[in-house]
Amino acid sequence: MIQNDAFDAVVDVRTVSEWEDTGIIENVTLIESMQSLSSTPMDLMGCEYCSIAVYCRSGSRAQSALEKMQNESL
Repeated sequence: MIQNDAFDAVVDVRTVSEWEDTGIIENVTLIESMQSLSSTPMDLMGCEYCSIAVYCRSGSRAQSALEKMQNESL
C-alpha cells in the first residue's frame, strides 16, 4: 500500500491499456515501459535524492525500471 506523502514520487511503469483496465493511484506518474527507455525520463530529472516508489502489475517491470534508475544514480 502506498501512503500519501510516503514518497517524493510514485512511478507506474504499466502500459496505458493496463491503466485503463485497472485504474490509477492518485498523483502517480505514468512512465510507460520505462525499463526499455534509453535515458532517464524528464519526469525524473532532478530526483537523485528523492524517495521513489515504482510499480507495475506483477513487479517484474518495476524491478527492471528500478535497476535502470539505480544504474543512472536515481
